Order: sequence, then structure tokens, then C-alpha cells
Amino acid sequence: MKFSPFPNLETENLLLTELNLNDAEDFHVLRSDPRIMKYIPRPRAVKIEDSIAVIQKTMDLLPEGNHITWSIRMKGNKTVIGTIGYYRIQWENLRGEVGYILHPDFQGKATMSEA
Repeated sequence: MKFSPFPNLETENLLLTELNLNDAEDFHVLRSDPRIMKYIPRPRAVKIEDSIAVIQKTMDLLPEGNHITWSIRMKGNKTVIGTIGYYRIQWENLRGEVGYILHPDFQGKATMSEA
């Protein structure tokens, strides 16, 4: 399956859109925060270039159809507060992994459940 056009999603309070290089600063706030990255088995971003590289990788993997990442924003606010996506999708086995990160200000408020 190919994710083209990109499936933007809207919930009652959230907009889920394609993560892109314009989101680098917001994404870097998330990927460099030790509270967020504590349980994420990936290196924490030190420089913004680290975060840009992660975004670029998600963009490069999208056409393969086995990975998709959405940015999460509150409606009416352009700031990226998190990401959510499917990784290692195996269409033939109907399997995949869900991964997400969320800014601590939005944790414990059912944001990820809504996303």
C-alpha cells in the first residue's frame, strides 16, 4: 500500500498531518527532551541536524509503504506537540508497530488516545 496522497486526519481536537522539514524546530524540542526520549529506543537528538535527519528518514521511507508518521497538532495551533505512526508494517501478515512521542504538557490528557 502506498500512502499517496498522504492521509491527513482530523479528530475533535487534533490535526494529524505529514511530518516534514518545516516541522524541524518543533520536532527537535520533542526529540531532544530526555523526559520524552526516556523510553524511546532511539538516540536523543543533540543538534537540530539530528532531528532533521530523522524527519528526512521518515519522508524517505514513506514511498516504500511500510512506515508512516503523522505530526500531531492541536486544532488552531501550528506547533507540533507529538508524532504517531506505524512502523515495520507487514501488509501480508496484517501487522505493524505503533510508535509515538508526545510533549509532557499534553500527557495524561487523553491526547494519544484521541490521536
